[in-house]
Amino acid sequence: MIVSSITYYPTSNVSAAKTATSLPKKVIGLVANSKSGSDTIENAIMFAWAGADDTANVDGYDPTVTATVIYIYKDGKQVTKIGNATKGGVVGGLSAGSYTAQAANVNSMGEGPLSETVSFTVTGATLNYTYPVNCIGPKTPAGLSYITGNPEVPADNPAQKDNKLGVAWAPSSEASIPSADSSVVGYNLYLFDAKTGTPYRRVYVDGITKSNVILESVSAGEYLAYLSAVDAEGRESALAATSFGQSSKVTVKGQVIDNAQSFDKPNQPNLPDGLSILTEGIKYGFTIAWSGEADLTGQRLNLFVDGVCIKVGINGNVASYYENRLATGTYEVEVRSQYTSNNVESFGLKKTVSIEADPGLTGKTPAELADPAYSEYKEPTTTTTAAVETTTTAAAETTTVATAETTTPVAVAPTLKPTAKPTTVAPTTANGNVDESIKAPEGLVHAPGEGLPYHFAWAAVDGADGYNVYIDGVYVTKVTENVADLDASMFTKGAGEYTVGVATVKENKTSAITSIKYTYAGSGQPATTKVSVTTTVAPVATTVAPVTTTVAPVTTPSVPGQDVDESIKAPEGLVWAGNANLPYYFAWAPVVGVDSYNVYVDGVYATNVNGNSVNLEKSVFTKGSGEYTVGVAAVKGNKVSNITSVKYTYTGDGAITTTKAPEAQPTAAPTTVAPTAKPTVAPTTAKPTTKPKETTTIDFTTDSSIEKPFGLDVSQASVGYVNVVWGRGTIDCYNVYVDGERRRTGISAQALKLPVYTEGTHTIAITTVVGKRESERLEAQIQITGTGEKETEPETCPEELKPQLKENVPLRDDRIAIELNNKTNGKYSDSEIYWCIVGNNANNQLCYMDKDGNMIPASESLNTVEVNGTKYANIYHTLAESDHVYAPTIRSGRMYLSYGKPVYVKFVGSTGYAGPDLNNPGDVNANTLFEFAEFTIEGKHYWGNTTRVDYFCFPMVTRLIGGSLYGGYDNVVGDVGTRDEIFNAFKNEVPNEYKSLVRDDRIIAPCKSTFNVGKINGNYFDNYINEFWNKYANEDLRFSSESGRFVGRVVGNQMRFTREGDSTVYYVDKPNTQEVLEGKGAFDRGNGVEKAIEAQLCAAFNRGVATEPENWYTPSKYYKNSVSNFYAGFFHEHSVLGKAYGFCYDDVNDQSTLLQYDKADALVIDLKW
Repeated sequence: MIVSSITYYPTSNVSAAKTATSLPKKVIGLVANSKSGSDTIENAIMFAWAGADDTANVDGYDPTVTATVIYIYKDGKQVTKIGNATKGGVVGGLSAGSYTAQAANVNSMGEGPLSETVSFTVTGATLNYTYPVNCIGPKTPAGLSYITGNPEVPADNPAQKDNKLGVAWAPSSEASIPSADSSVVGYNLYLFDAKTGTPYRRVYVDGITKSNVILESVSAGEYLAYLSAVDAEGRESALAATSFGQSSKVTVKGQVIDNAQSFDKPNQPNLPDGLSILTEGIKYGFTIAWSGEADLTGQRLNLFVDGVCIKVGINGNVASYYENRLATGTYEVEVRSQYTSNNVESFGLKKTVSIEADPGLTGKTPAELADPAYSEYKEPTTTTTAAVETTTTAAAETTTVATAETTTPVAVAPTLKPTAKPTTVAPTTANGNVDESIKAPEGLVHAPGEGLPYHFAWAAVDGADGYNVYIDGVYVTKVTENVADLDASMFTKGAGEYTVGVATVKENKTSAITSIKYTYAGSGQPATTKVSVTTTVAPVATTVAPVTTTVAPVTTPSVPGQDVDESIKAPEGLVWAGNANLPYYFAWAPVVGVDSYNVYVDGVYATNVNGNSVNLEKSVFTKGSGEYTVGVAAVKGNKVSNITSVKYTYTGDGAITTTKAPEAQPTAAPTTVAPTAKPTVAPTTAKPTTKPKETTTIDFTTDSSIEKPFGLDVSQASVGYVNVVWGRGTIDCYNVYVDGERRRTGISAQALKLPVYTEGTHTIAITTVVGKRESERLEAQIQITGTGEKETEPETCPEELKPQLKENVPLRDDRIAIELNNKTNGKYSDSEIYWCIVGNNANNQLCYMDKDGNMIPASESLNTVEVNGTKYANIYHTLAESDHVYAPTIRSGRMYLSYGKPVYVKFVGSTGYAGPDLNNPGDVNANTLFEFAEFTIEGKHYWGNTTRVDYFCFPMVTRLIGGSLYGGYDNVVGDVGTRDEIFNAFKNEVPNEYKSLVRDDRIIAPCKSTFNVGKINGNYFDNYINEFWNKYANEDLRFSSESGRFVGRVVGNQMRFTREGDSTVYYVDKPNTQEVLEGKGAFDRGNGVEKAIEAQLCAAFNRGVATEPENWYTPSKYYKNSVSNFYAGFFHEHSVLGKAYGFCYDDVNDQSTLLQYDKADALVIDLKW
């Protein structure tokens, strides 16, 4: 269960409260009931009290109260704290026994005094479940009831069927009920075996408006069900139970199925709505079908026959037909849903079917048809070891930390979350064998700082070669210092609780893992980092000083009136967690319920901070270089805890020399970049300039303390060229050398294709870069035949085409400036050019951006502009109003740019909007001249593109500018020529089939016009697809990409691929014309590797080089075949540097208009005519 260790009260529930100037009044009249008349609720209790908003409550009326918290105790120990209790709400999931409880009101000043204690008894089962100590999140849901077994529910309702269990509840979106809470994003349903009290299953139901769920494949038996609400930060409410008058238990009929799953395992996915196995009218096979509304994002549907998986990933639009290869017989067919990130499966839909063997195929057994791509969920192995002790001085007491748990590291490659159509996969390496004699790290904490949201730190281990870092027991990276900056893509389940762990590495062996619980909220802020550290081995006797010591704080005039109160918990896990950017950065585990922290250097007060980290100024180290004691104390009211401290050696440059003397290095945001290739397509009206490529003039010095790169892999790409790939380390900044010549400076980890200038053996080297220092070289040698073309500097945009920065718009350190230039040559005035921006803010809430850079939450109340009887949102601006905006964080942003009139957008609730639909001739925007750009901005990091995937309307040129030590960033993409020139050139240059795409207002993409199904060109690619299919039915297709080296062969209507070093067989179905043009269907299914293969194939077909793999990565060979996507080819020919987004996989081989930089200053767009 996801819980929080920090106090949280949803702002959605405090808007009506008056401003508080003191703590709230005491809760009056608290009662706890498990019985009402003859009704008894088992394993649950209902709380009630006199409301603070009730004027009749003379002693307790307090209009400043925003929430009420309830503390529940058993045997004198706190069982849980309910942080946002609902008066009259039923709290479930409590084991049978005797309890006491107290309540406290909350306002903006904090918690008030505790109420009188009430005692109560919970009846029912003894639940094999430990209630979370804190349930501080949304309000507990209400109205939980069973659909299954309810006599008022018709017998033909699906929830009444065998092995199904349905429950319903009042959604938190219902504003009229006490449990309403707009912070809720979904619900967790918990099932217990009512007889044994053991956990049976936990299922997550996404969406605040959801009010019921029906579970499949539930074993016959009697159950107790409880429901919690979950918010966007991953925080969870207390468990709701059925109310008085409702049965506490539910009976499920049907077969007994051995499929219980503990709550400790990840949530399992739901099966798609309407899933069914159809056999009627199908002679040799069957069809799997489901609702077209089903969202299978992050999931795959797997097909099983008699318990054997014979097909991984049958995902289609709404159905997948199985062409029978089974021998004649009767089989149990099953469909399960499986998360692609961690292989957790649902318990599937089963049906017994009789099948007749297809006479044209050889009938086989399920075992013979087993799909080698199938992988089961594997739980990390755990064993219990002796308790670990941490000494705490000053009070001269020894504190024993809870019993630790040992986790055996699982060495597998991390799964990276793709941003769009995945075309690259970063390489990685794993850890060695576990050696329990190696000391495990201590003091692991989450230590975020500015620009470092996923920063973790721990105490250094003497003699360590480095540390492996794990998420949920899965290896993600190796670091050389005692800090790690993780990437958001590593949290593959999305928002929720994860176990972040670290193990010491010595030679090729590791210690066991030390870990903490961390809740990823999707924005880099922790919803919880549990204080207790899961360590792994009993302490080894060494001479290393204790990690933390506690001394009495020194009270100085700068903190008057603060006395030591030893009942206040002292911070734990204090460590130095710095790097070159934050050299004096310290962090510790948060203490629940405190106001802030005092920081001390040599016992002298230095500063006070609100969070559990601090970046000190060098001025506090008043003695100069030498050893200091850095300490921290928790502050509550006007009292402080004892000081927890560590020894720190200040050297003048931020290095630490306590148990080890590492120099921590800066970490850049990880990126995965497509192979670099020299563009060869020139614009129509201006030729880019080129010059011989020179080595950057920066002189680097070698620093052996900097982490060396890892995972270097080199191979011959083609005659005269070498492929170079390496792993992305903690410091994502590298120099690349070929035969001693530096070819790339300060780049992120990526796949490169580099020419060699002599034939024979070559030495490739990579170094990690920090400032003007680099690590020792990681080298590899390779024999290359032939020589490549001498590299030149990347082609640059002619100066006359570059959009220019506005002189009156200063650049800022905290935001990217978006600047719009009217270059229509008088066709449209500034008052006739419109822009609007929609996207999600930092809290993932749908908003529009106003002209001042504010993100305004979406609401139907904004729909105030009436056009043709329909109201649209008033969210647009003209260039006359503002021709620039400083953009805050915006995710999945879209900017509409239009001439003559605005693009009309209509908000649907607060979570969606209806934009232009050019497929609908009656759409309000159908005749509007508009373009759009897509982007995400996080601080100064920009990732975005313009697109021709759907149409061309008018020319735009986009420039992204940013600064860097290694030369900065200044890239330009866009259209070359006036609108008339581009329209006329298209009509004159493309083959006849494509001329039909020209309309008066737009040039439409092929599949949006005459190349769609049933249209005149609907079979355009079919002969070319058949040519490819016939060729590779008789010979192997071989190609290399960032995902590996592949060999493929056609078998029937599938192409089967193997990857070097990988025994898995990957499948790609035969596409049709529409699937080639739009990257859908056969080219958008399967697992991550299959989609990476499909991206390469789709790009090759569109570019007309599918049957010529030697030309897949040579842009000058593209669009030469008589069958190609000449729509895309045209816009490459008529663009700056030949870059365009003409189809969905045009980013393969770096041919798209993607602009990406993590220190961007300005995005400048010229709007042309």
